[in-house]
Amino acid sequence: MAQSQNTKIDFQTTGTSYLGIGGKVGKFLVGDKALEFYADANVEDYIQIPWDTIHQIGANVSGKRISRHFEVFTNKGKFLFASK
Repeated sequence: MAQSQNTKIDFQTTGTSYLGIGGKVGKFLVGDKALEFYADANVEDYIQIPWDTIHQIGANVSGKRISRHFEVFTNKGKFLFASK
């Protein structure tokens, strides 16, 4: 069973993970310990990224518009996501 690394959730929203082939729709949890993604189809299909492993988060900004797609760079690679 999937267990959150966070003890407190600061923000929750729906989004898409682009890890592997195709996108998976699920929930983002931004908390005190980690950025987490849990797929709606199977909560055991999850991504947990502790804050101390994140080097950078990037998104495209054009004028006053911020893209809904963003990247999380860690010491293990790059994760691609989109928020709703």
